[in-house]
Amino acid sequence: MLQNNTNYERIAKIILLLYTEVIPIIIQNYQNDVDLNMWNPNKCIEFLQNVANELSKKVASRIEDLRARPEQLSLTLQY
Repeated sequence: MLQNNTNYERIAKIILLLYTEVIPIIIQNYQNDVDLNMWNPNKCIEFLQNVANELSKKVASRIEDLRARPEQLSLTLQY
């Protein structure tokens, strides 16, 4: 049970760090780019295409992994 609490604490700390540090930095950098006219419809399209490509690669990799090791689907999560 102690290990579960430790895992929950670690996850909570990561989420807190994301909300207090990482996300504000991303928002500030985005706003700076907008203010400098570096973010426009073409840049947005390019960004979204890159995200889509990277996501497709990761999904394909995960599918291959599941095909190679289908037993992963039978694992249960412990809380």
